[in-house]
Amino acid sequence: MTAAFIAAAAALVATAALQPLNLRLLRRFHFGVVHTLREDIDNRAFVALHARKAGLLDAGGAMGMGVAFIALLALWEPETRAAAAAIAGFGLIGLVDDVTKARRRRGGSGRDLGALPKLVMETAAGAFAGWAVYAAGTRDQTLPIVDEVAFGLWIIPVTAVAAIALSNAVNITDGLDGLAGGLLLMSMGALALAAGLTDRNEAMAMALVAIAVLLPFLYLNRHPAKIIMGDAGALGAGALLAVTGVMADQLVLLFFVSVVYLAEAASSFIQVVALRLGRRIFRIAPLHHHLEAIGWPETRITPALWLTGLASAAAGLAVSAGLGYL
Repeated sequence: MTAAFIAAAAALVATAALQPLNLRLLRRFHFGVVHTLREDIDNRAFVALHARKAGLLDAGGAMGMGVAFIALLALWEPETRAAAAAIAGFGLIGLVDDVTKARRRRGGSGRDLGALPKLVMETAAGAFAGWAVYAAGTRDQTLPIVDEVAFGLWIIPVTAVAAIALSNAVNITDGLDGLAGGLLLMSMGALALAAGLTDRNEAMAMALVAIAVLLPFLYLNRHPAKIIMGDAGALGAGALLAVTGVMADQLVLLFFVSVVYLAEAASSFIQVVALRLGRRIFRIAPLHHHLEAIGWPETRITPALWLTGLASAAAGLAVSAGLGYL
């Protein structure tokens, strides 16, 4: 437990100290937000709402995920190495997207990763993370009704699906100042508490390191934001959240702390399906942009979703305690 707090403290100091360098590098290599117009109505409405954010520094979470990777690797436990593997796999996929966007802003060529290549890469990264979790000795999970389930090798696809789903859900949620970062603090805080109460010290270390690197980022991402998380930060953080939940044997709590991310991802999926059927469910997807489009100010949406995330995390802790999982 002492090592967990030392790793988190070191990660906090390192991330805070490196932020000025992070800002200079992002400016130097043109990691700035640029909104482009396409023919679909959703995108035009989005650009109209967010034109003021053009030029914000993108990929701001990549450095924090790098520090988290080093801190978890330095602990050199099988569980923390698995978490580092998840950050590396999904963070690198996001970094490719971030770098490609930056290259285009400098006048170069290149396209974002297509949906299919990205899914293939994420499947490989998820399988790698799942294998690392299995190799670390995590084979069982506690679930309602059936109690302890021996997944064995099936823990690999379970972890992979959770990492793919949450990495993309966090990425979709990262659309307003402070939104994804604040929700991740609550999610990781709940998992850290649960892991500590159940003596899952390695899982607690993962959550504490995540909180440590998120705090300096959120200071710059709060409204009005100077940087945004970017794909590398969001995908890496979402994968780390998934692996932490599995390692802590807290799948029920993981679901509760992920309610807002899953709602955001579901709203995007529903909108895509509806538009292909010639209908429209939301003004703009995902959910936080829909709320903007119907007139909610950003400074109202973020606190409202933070409160929703806090309530769902508290409910998850209460349910887990009631089931005897804490």
